[in-house]
Amino acid sequence: MAAKAKLIEIREDEGKILKICENAQTRLKNDDKIDATYAPGIATVAYVYLREAINHVSANKSVEEETELDLMGLLTLGVSYRENDEAEKEGNFTPFVRPGRDFELLVKEGKVIEKSENSKEVMKIGEIAQKILKNDRGIDIAETWVVVAMARAFFIEAMTFLMEERSTEEAVELNAMQLIDIGIEYQPAEGEGEGTYVPYARPGQEFKLLVKDDDTTEE
Repeated sequence: MAAKAKLIEIREDEGKILKICENAQTRLKNDDKIDATYAPGIATVAYVYLREAINHVSANKSVEEETELDLMGLLTLGVSYRENDEAEKEGNFTPFVRPGRDFELLVKEGKVIEKSENSKEVMKIGEIAQKILKNDRGIDIAETWVVVAMARAFFIEAMTFLMEERSTEEAVELNAMQLIDIGIEYQPAEGEGEGTYVPYARPGQEFKLLVKDDDTTEE
């Protein structure tokens, strides 16, 4: 990953994030027939959903194998276990994030991300997020699939925005409320060929803390 990156902070770059939300608002209306009247609220829905997705993989982490979740083809969230070299110490759980197939196709081939069927895990997380949005945020969304659609639309438009901002000079990166970082960097070709743009993703500080603070594991 490039050492230098133009960073976009969801909590600080309000103008850019509002643009992402407005584009997500349009996508929801055109693709899902959802009329999200308050565009900035889409970012809140995306945050709550993503946080619960992270809680899901953390709660299901195991010392036996990697735990991962395909997040609607956009990202893969997961937790792996690494044994410590010193026998007297316990091993460590380490979170990871990888670009999903649709994020990679968007960046490498410019392919438009289309709708796909949601998995049971994705919908289960949506149900939890739906309750939290209502109880903690005062956002009452009647159907779970709408929560999932709003989260998905936000991240698709965030990835599309990164495509518009990409540069051969430096990576462009979006910090999603300390949960994850997603970005696009330029990799020069060897020799005289053309370079390519490559997506990347990594856990944010809050993702790391959620995994560290959750003592629940599956053997």
